[in-house]
Amino acid sequence: MTTAVLAVAMTGAGLTATAGPAAAAEPPPGTVVKLPVTSFSQFAVDPANQRVWIAGENTGDAGSGPGTVLGYGFDGVLRAQRQTEGRVSGVAVEPDGSRIHVGRHGGVQSYDADLSPLGVTPAPADDCGRELVHSGGLLFLTAREGGSPQECAEALGTINATEADGTTPRIVMYTGSVNHLEAGPGGMLLTAPERRSPADDPDLGLYRVVQGDTENGVLEFLGETFLGGDGAGQGGMDFRDAAFSPDGSTLALADGDRGTVLLGTPGLTRRENPYTPLPEGAEPTAVAFSGDGKWLARGAAASGATSDLTLESADPADTRPPVEVAFEGAGTGDRVVPRGVEFSPDGRSLFVVTTDAEGAGYWLHVIRTPDGLSASRFADGTAHEPDPAVAGEPLTLRGRLELDGPAPATAPRVEVAREDADGVHPLEPVTVGEDGTFTVRDVPGLVGEATYRFGYAGDALHRPAEDALLTVPVVKASAALALTAPGEATRRGGVEITGTLTVRGGPLASPAVLTVTAADREGAVRLAPVTVAADGTFTVAHTPRVRGNVTYTVGWPGDDLHEGAEASATVYVRR
Repeated sequence: MTTAVLAVAMTGAGLTATAGPAAAAEPPPGTVVKLPVTSFSQFAVDPANQRVWIAGENTGDAGSGPGTVLGYGFDGVLRAQRQTEGRVSGVAVEPDGSRIHVGRHGGVQSYDADLSPLGVTPAPADDCGRELVHSGGLLFLTAREGGSPQECAEALGTINATEADGTTPRIVMYTGSVNHLEAGPGGMLLTAPERRSPADDPDLGLYRVVQGDTENGVLEFLGETFLGGDGAGQGGMDFRDAAFSPDGSTLALADGDRGTVLLGTPGLTRRENPYTPLPEGAEPTAVAFSGDGKWLARGAAASGATSDLTLESADPADTRPPVEVAFEGAGTGDRVVPRGVEFSPDGRSLFVVTTDAEGAGYWLHVIRTPDGLSASRFADGTAHEPDPAVAGEPLTLRGRLELDGPAPATAPRVEVAREDADGVHPLEPVTVGEDGTFTVRDVPGLVGEATYRFGYAGDALHRPAEDALLTVPVVKASAALALTAPGEATRRGGVEITGTLTVRGGPLASPAVLTVTAADREGAVRLAPVTVAADGTFTVAHTPRVRGNVTYTVGWPGDDLHEGAEASATVYVRR
């Protein structure tokens, strides 16, 4: 599956999206909020309370605290916020939403959904960034002491689990390197060590949570793998993130060297990757499956217009092109943080945390997937007046945009373009009224047919509408000739007739040249052509050849945009 560049401004999010040529997918609408933190450790999605919980390690410059816990609604609105007394790291939520757990140096602080404290569970000390995950009914957490990044990388650490009653956690595993945890369905737990050097080959370990008389009392070993033995010469695993498919059969890894790696469970065997490769220059940072199994999202760190987020169908047989989003511009961040992508449980929203190149600012993006948007459409019966349209004269087109579900926060805008024999001409977008109606005014410039295309790219609540087309016939503008002639004249004095050529529509491309004939009792003769002045006036001068009535006929054949015109005047000629 390939992608080609199709730049589109994303509604309210300051983003750029690209999509494959087959279907020119519109970018997903969404919202973005600046997080009031200067560092980020982990975030968790809470279905019960409809919250996204974020732990910011500290908001000061010393690196030791205080920390910040944030709770955002699925709409991106801040619902709860609390500053902690000391540094925090890691966040997890009970499946029923009753407790939000946040890691601290010597334990786990629990809060309710309003971030009111519920108590602290003691735990082994952590200085290096505690991770928390729920699996199999237990809370797992990491612990590692170290006064510097080097000490954290080399110190002995532990993976711990609470008892079923939530009391002080027991050590279930000792680790020689920094470990990341990922929970999977059916009580699965993945342990993923960090690579300390390119020559290091850390092993992924897969376990199932049990509560019985097993060897370690908590975890049953399912399998492990070393990616350095894949024969590709890329060294060991450079772990950034992991995600289980909803049925637990597939594990997707974001690997710094390999991009997206797919493993089968429980044996962690390599699988062929059918998904779109990340763009050249994009460093993988995050991966997530939606809970309904329909979508796969992958985050990356990339510069410029290179995509930082790829959203595509999780079904390899789905031929819809992926949507690729480049986070760029002030106030949005320009890369996805490690482990910074998660879906809402129903797969209708995607939550993405981004940061800037300096890692000093953080943003939360709430992006609607196509399944999370209400429908929009253009109603039948788009009308225009006059009918037919006249080249060079104003044309009014009226239509109606119908939106299912709630109304967007800002009035929708309809994109309009006219296509005629001279190509495609984008017009100014128009704003839709409260009743859904919109009005477009244009001046078609060519005779023939003008096809107007109306488009709606969607918003934070609605899918894009299928384009509406209206073909309008355009005819030539009318013209008129008016003559002022004397009632009588003499052969000696001659005849002088003045006149005016009036045209509607656009101006003439060149001065009009008129034909003139004079008809008397001896027949008709063609006189010299007459050129019309810029103000439309002209004069016909003639010396009659006989006495009696002479009829003068003035004609203009018209041009590409104007109809022709003709006028006559009769003068009685005396001797």
